[in-house]
Amino acid sequence: GNIGETVETFSFADGGSFIYSDSIKDDDLVPLLHMFSLFVRYEGRTYADFKTGKAYESIPTFIVDLCYHSRIGCGFRLVDRTARYSLDPRACPIENQPVRIFRIDGEIGIELANDIPASMER
Repeated sequence: GNIGETVETFSFADGGSFIYSDSIKDDDLVPLLHMFSLFVRYEGRTYADFKTGKAYESIPTFIVDLCYHSRIGCGFRLVDRTARYSLDPRACPIENQPVRIFRIDGEIGIELANDIPASMER
């Protein structure tokens, strides 16, 4: 099931037209745009327990941080999978997938969904 109350569903293929939706409150715009700005920040961050490599320079910093803090241990395996799946030609481009904006406990959030193939050869 979905988390929170759905505010809007849109596609990246439609650009930023979702901002004009009547269902998005003015107070939601700043935090929403801030979240989207995180997708384009690439600081090449790594952690001491991570192996280094060019793949990590291609992953947005917030995803590296999310992986690092979401696992027991360092989250390196999750970062590694993220890098591999992002390069998998069988994965559907994210601009063709629905994006859901939701509200939970007064906070705004986004849900990205994509079908990822079960495994990929290294």
